[in-house]
Order: sequence, then C-alpha cells, then structure tokens
Amino acid sequence: MSVKGVDWVVNEKKTHQGVKTVLSYGRSPAAEITMSERIKDKDTVVGELSGIVSGLAKQKACAKQG
Repeated sequence: MSVKGVDWVVNEKKTHQGVKTVLSYGRSPAAEITMSERIKDKDTVVGELSGIVSGLAKQKACAKQG
C-alpha cells in the first residue's frame, strides 16, 4: 500500500494474534510500525506516520499494480 507517497508492506513474520506490523519499503533507514488490535483505525496511524517517514531517503518504490 502507498500512503502519502510512502510505500508500506505487511511484515508477515511479525503480524500475528492481534498485532499488525507494517514496514516501509524503499526507504533508508526503514521504518516499522507495530499496532495492537485495540487500534481500530490502523490506516489513520499509518497515514500520520507516513508524513514523518517521507523525510527518509527514498531508494526505490513498489511496483505499480493494475
């Protein structure tokens, strides 16, 4: 998924039992967000943090789908 110009991928190894973890893609250094199932609007959290992560050096982007 891409949010505010930042590409994110789900970290399947760390997503389990009510915890979702996403990792920025193509940024250096990478950023990781781990969210509890108690957070209802995870997309809002990712959106807010994308503004901060967008300042990290972009090295590559996810391939466009469709």
